[in-house]
Amino acid sequence: MFWPLWIISKLALVSTAFSERTEILNILAFIVVTGAGEIFLRKVALYLVARRSERSIAYFATLGNLFYAFCLIIDQRVVSAFGRPLDATLMREGAAAMPVTTMLSLFSLRDWAFISLALLTPLALRYRHSMYAIYDKIALPRVWQTAAFAGFISLSAFFYSGGAGGLVPAVIRLPVLALTPTPGQQNTGKPAAATESVAAKLPVRSTVLSETNVLFVILESTGSRYIFDDKLTLPGAGMPMPFLMKLTGQSLYLARHYASSNSSPRAVFSLFTGLYPEASPEFFSLDKALRIRTVNTYLSPAEQFLVTPTATEWYFPAALLVNNGLTDIIGISKLKFTEKRTHPDDARNEIQTADFFIARLLSAREPFFSVYISFAPHYPYHDYGEDWQITAGSERLDRYVNNLRLLDAQLEKFIGALEKRGILQNTVVVIVGDHSEAFKQHPGNYIHSLYSYEENLAVPALIYAPGRVTPRIINDLTTHADIAPTLLDILHIPYTSDAFQGKSALSAAKRDHIFAYGNEGTITAYGANDVKLQYVPGEFCRTFHLVTDPLERKALGCKGHERLKAAAHQFATTQTDYLLARQQNALKQIEDKEIARGHAVPRRRRSRSS
Repeated sequence: MFWPLWIISKLALVSTAFSERTEILNILAFIVVTGAGEIFLRKVALYLVARRSERSIAYFATLGNLFYAFCLIIDQRVVSAFGRPLDATLMREGAAAMPVTTMLSLFSLRDWAFISLALLTPLALRYRHSMYAIYDKIALPRVWQTAAFAGFISLSAFFYSGGAGGLVPAVIRLPVLALTPTPGQQNTGKPAAATESVAAKLPVRSTVLSETNVLFVILESTGSRYIFDDKLTLPGAGMPMPFLMKLTGQSLYLARHYASSNSSPRAVFSLFTGLYPEASPEFFSLDKALRIRTVNTYLSPAEQFLVTPTATEWYFPAALLVNNGLTDIIGISKLKFTEKRTHPDDARNEIQTADFFIARLLSAREPFFSVYISFAPHYPYHDYGEDWQITAGSERLDRYVNNLRLLDAQLEKFIGALEKRGILQNTVVVIVGDHSEAFKQHPGNYIHSLYSYEENLAVPALIYAPGRVTPRIINDLTTHADIAPTLLDILHIPYTSDAFQGKSALSAAKRDHIFAYGNEGTITAYGANDVKLQYVPGEFCRTFHLVTDPLERKALGCKGHERLKAAAHQFATTQTDYLLARQQNALKQIEDKEIARGHAVPRRRRSRSS
């Protein structure tokens, strides 16, 4: 069944490339090179099992085709989402975030068709003279076979030396990537121990009890450059998010706000902790034992809950929140309602989920801490029907803009629910994008987590607190780490000076720069005079002047920006250790409390007894 799998998968990749407007020549080159490599690997496999019994051949052939089908499924999904084959960066994200059970739950009908074809291998072998034998008789000319063999060996060597691994067949590429340890990570997959020199004290828990409700709305993949641009919509349809625009005039509006990362786990980590994310490839924010303090612990709410249409079991720092008391987390697996649309595989219906959340808002005991994390603007930008079609086309950007309008309507419903219950004046509403979204504004920039351009990092942020905050625009640079201290200042809840790396937007103190860490390994530092510096230690340093070059078309050197580069270098080399020290300190505080209560044995004593 190799040939049916091979032919169908290649046709599917071509179809995907056309439907997603991917660079077709790149995909065709990928198909030709990897396809030749797969044929060569099959010939090697046939040679190795040729002298075995028919039962053994059937067994090995079935397992081989199943593995091949699984590799094809992964490549199909990755090419569809990112416009490129699976590489080390994407593998690192997936391995850190997605359990196998979750991956299986996301299989589509086409995926199961591949699996079914592989399972038919014994039947195809039994009827060797049937139509299936036609595929096995297809033979490439000897010249082609020699060229394929030479190219495959060369590209494999290139891959192992750190070259373009995407051109190596998935049946080799995936196992090698899976077995390659993540840089900066121990074999256990847990962060390395921190050094004592960077240890920082955690703030002492405030005794102040806030009687104010908090509504935290995180807008998935929502970028500043799209939300108010009426050029993206049909004539007369208006801007994508008119209600959000209305709120900006009634809120503390952070007009130059940037995500602390181009991926959700790191961005959400910053929003809740007031700290920058780790400056390393591994996802510190997804550590199951993470105990770094989050903003909800300052509030002492009577009830706290989080609702999202998507999965919270993967690619989401659920453990961080659970370990800080936010245990009522409701995602795709806990939302028990009948779908009113197709595509139920990667997220629940946004409208129905928002209604579920509103029901919780209307019944929650005060004061509550509530969180809603949307999904509609996230790839693949599901089609919710004609009611939300404010664009003319059906490409990625069109579907994305349509779903921004849908999301805007849900925001209006949230505020309306608070008003209906009569608690709007006693609620602080935080609305912020976790990161933005890219649509090929730069070559290869297909989605949010591949690069750190403005289309990836610039996001909307506001705090709506009627009667508590005088509406105004903050034009200073702000980042996700600033949200937590700003919220606490609005609520008049004290915190220590070393509690956060961010700065309250209400503070009169000025700062020189803010940081962001990209999944691709880039440290971004925004400095004075709209200078954006991007730095990868040992590789490159470049700057963009955002006033004269807002689209980032002209990368300049870093000469004249030595202080900003030095700050970026310090962040790159110390931030991960700083967070590890915070984690160690938090664990030590917990252990000390348990020892004081007589519920635990000190580490030193435990080591002696063992």
